[in-house]
Formats: sequence, structure tokens, C-alpha cells
Amino acid sequence: MTTFEVGQKVRVFGTQDGEIVYGPATSTFGAYVGYVVNVDGTDKWYKAADLEAAPTLPTFAVGDEVTLTTRPGARATVEYGPFDGRDVYVVKLVDKPADPEVQTFTALANIMKPADDGIKVGDRVRVLKDDPVLSTGRFVGKIGTVLAVGGSAREELKYRLDFGSTVWWVAEVERVDDADTCTHDGVTYDLTATYRDKDGDDWKLRRNPTNRDDVQAQMPPIDDDEWTHYTLPSVLRLYGPLTRV
Repeated sequence: MTTFEVGQKVRVFGTQDGEIVYGPATSTFGAYVGYVVNVDGTDKWYKAADLEAAPTLPTFAVGDEVTLTTRPGARATVEYGPFDGRDVYVVKLVDKPADPEVQTFTALANIMKPADDGIKVGDRVRVLKDDPVLSTGRFVGKIGTVLAVGGSAREELKYRLDFGSTVWWVAEVERVDDADTCTHDGVTYDLTATYRDKDGDDWKLRRNPTNRDDVQAQMPPIDDDEWTHYTLPSVLRLYGPLTRV
């Protein structure tokens, strides 16, 4: 079980960010260990199993060129920052928009990425923006292997990806760690994402800590001992298909 400290930034149920304000402490009947977490200004008790360390925010310097996940395909230059708790910057779009008054604005660190992403052939990547003309949204969120970088007849399509069942050119991607993905029956699943089954129920996935080849599945919120109830193959057999949400 992961132990957290007062003041540590955490993520609750994999979606909400908060800060530990008290704990660790054992529940009334000793059933589990928990913490008091401040989320959006409200203190609430959570089980330790509901929490994970918040991801470390990237840092940038004035003059760095970045891409913004909220503006696929756009590049910007860092003009000032960081400030406001080290997670806000002032950025300026490289290409002047139709309204020049919105060329410079503030941006959160968690939506910024270095413009030189270093993606190379053979990398496993997640699609941020696919083909805006022929397949808008078809591949967004899906994971594939890079077959080529550059060389498309259309300049905006930078990466040729192999998705297992098809090959396609896409515009924007981000590298993923193989430890965060798994492939079953030719479909690649993102272990950091949430999936929804045919009945509308949500599922989280993880690798079995004692057998890394085994992928477990469970519906949030999750107690540690519940991970043994389902595997990815059993959930797919009983409730599939699973759709990323």
C-alpha cells in the first residue's frame, strides 16, 4: 500500500486532484487505512486505495517552444513563468490567429508539452489528433506503433502508425510507456484510462503486482482486495466490449 504525507498532492479515483491534510489513520473498526484529502476546497475522508500520487508537472523556461493539448497542431512560445504555484505560464502562439488579441494568453503546465517531442520509429504512442479530413476522432485515444515520422503527402499528418488492424497517418501523438499498456486479442488497452462496458459500467485496469503478465480489472471505487475478482479477459467475456471514456 502506498503511504502519503500531509501536504502531498494526490489524485482521487484517478480523476480529481487534491492535497493530503490528515493521515494516515486507521478506520473505526480497523478495516482499512485512509486520509483526509482537500479536493476543490472541501475536506473528505478517502481510503488509501482510492488515492495515487499526483503526476509531476513539467517545467518550462522562457523561450521554450511548446505544443498545447487544448489546441491540437498549434505551437506557442513561453513568454513568462512559471507562477501561481509553478503551474501557470504566459504563452504566445507562433502562428498569428485571426484575432491577434488572443495570440498571447496563460496556459496550465499540464496542457503543455515540449514542441520537439522526440517521437521516433518504433515508439508506442497515443493519438491526440488523428486525420482531421478523412477520420476525425476515429483514432483519438488509441495506441499504435510509429512506422514513419514525416513523409506524408499532407503536411499536417506527421506520423504513420500501425494499430494492429489498420495503418493510418495522424497529426499529433504522445509517447506511452509499455508498462501502461497491454494488448489482448489484437486490441491495445491503456492501463491509465477508464473503460465502459456494454451495460454502462466503468472499469479500471492494472497489472497484477505479483504477475506482470496478468491484467486485472475492477469497477471504481476500488479496495485493494477487490482487484483479484476480475481479469481483463474475464471482463471482456462477461461484459465486453470495453470502450475508452
